[in-house]
Amino acid sequence: MSKDFLVLDQVAKTYADGTVAVRGIDLRIAEGEFVVLLGPSGCGKTTTLRMVAGLELATGGTIRLDGKDVTGLPPSQRDVGFVFQFYALYPHLRVADNIAFPLVATGVPPRERKERVAAVAESLGITGLLDRSPRQLSGGDRQRVSLARAMVRRPRVWLMDEPLGTLDADVRDTLRDFIREQQLAHRVTTLYVTHDQEEAMALADRVVVMDAGLIQQAGPPAAVYDRPANRFVATFVGSPGMNFLPGASGEGLFVPSAGGPGIAAAGLPPGPAILGIRAEHLRLTTVGAGVPGTVAGGEYLGAWRLVHVRLGDGSLAVVRSPSSDRSDRPASAIGDAVGLAIAPAGVRWFATDGSSLEAR
Repeated sequence: MSKDFLVLDQVAKTYADGTVAVRGIDLRIAEGEFVVLLGPSGCGKTTTLRMVAGLELATGGTIRLDGKDVTGLPPSQRDVGFVFQFYALYPHLRVADNIAFPLVATGVPPRERKERVAAVAESLGITGLLDRSPRQLSGGDRQRVSLARAMVRRPRVWLMDEPLGTLDADVRDTLRDFIREQQLAHRVTTLYVTHDQEEAMALADRVVVMDAGLIQQAGPPAAVYDRPANRFVATFVGSPGMNFLPGASGEGLFVPSAGGPGIAAAGLPPGPAILGIRAEHLRLTTVGAGVPGTVAGGEYLGAWRLVHVRLGDGSLAVVRSPSSDRSDRPASAIGDAVGLAIAPAGVRWFATDGSSLEAR
């Protein structure tokens, strides 16, 4: 990955009724990079993708593809390929004809069409499906055909809007790996939209978290997870989301409002603050050895076990540990009094307005 290939400069979208969907975002995507727009419904991620595609026109800012301003161009002049959540295959056409359709529309000669369809079908492992109709295909195979149709044009950018959203879990996981494999093989610049943070983490070179029409944070998956820019990102990214313990700092110590021993907080300015900690950086301990609380519930998730602990200030914390780990674990039946031990390496600091104190 090298130069900026797809550039969004202060791109905005306001609809005729005054609804603001995207509030002037900046994004630079390198050639061959796989970028995922992640966020809840209504955050502006799909609108952003549609503006890049030309399916909606931006009301502000500039979109450039390989240095060319494409902000006002129709989709046919943007050299992008689409894959959507719903397959949009023509039911009366064979798979081969569905794949070839964009080549027909752009006037590619029949012999070349046939060769390109055969090549992309072989690449995706769907040669045996070419003579079938869409109704004879499984959901996963239909999405492979959609991907083939996007690839056969040899576009410079792939745009994918929730392409796995309607699939069963096992098919979704298989196709997720398949999409990433194909993207790496062809090194096509890819912009992908999802609300599924696990999907985003598995696919992306870089995750762009959006909310309220703004980019909240952009970075490699591990950086977004480990060093969230604010409480929204910390809560939205991760399952479960980050735990938060309000309290106050002073003289190098942070004292949680829920009680318990002080926690080292070198460099933290005195006054109110919020300690953020991921569930895997908490451990159940005995009363008096950590932040006091009462077990409120638990979940067995196979390899992982979650314990919900109600703290003295009324907030709820979640502890995650391997189901096989029984070391130093106190009783954790509902109603049991326990302590929460906090791993210092996992502590993140936030201001009361939700912003990260570590970035200041």
